[in-house]
Amino acid sequence: MVELANSRSFAEDFMRAHGDTRRIDVVVPSFTNVPWLLPDTHRVAIVHERLAKLFIGKLPLTIAALPFAMPPMREMVQFHRSRSADSGLVWLKERLHHYAAQG
Repeated sequence: MVELANSRSFAEDFMRAHGDTRRIDVVVPSFTNVPWLLPDTHRVAIVHERLAKLFIGKLPLTIAALPFAMPPMREMVQFHRSRSADSGLVWLKERLHHYAAQG
């Protein structure tokens, strides 16, 4: 199993809450490192579907459905209300809304 460094992932927290444990072989700093550490091993990883699909044509990988239901992961942006008119923050929120709406 490949795990992210310095923090437990959403999947790890979910699995621990349901009494599941994993053997972690490798710890990496970013989800984008994960696919590179899977080919020619017996490792598996839980990553975002979009990331997995990006690497399917580039690396010898297979996508498989999880054997359990995983709830959707929610991402949030926090900022102080005094910054709500900040043009950079307004731009960022608009971009996030745009990409989130694309599914």
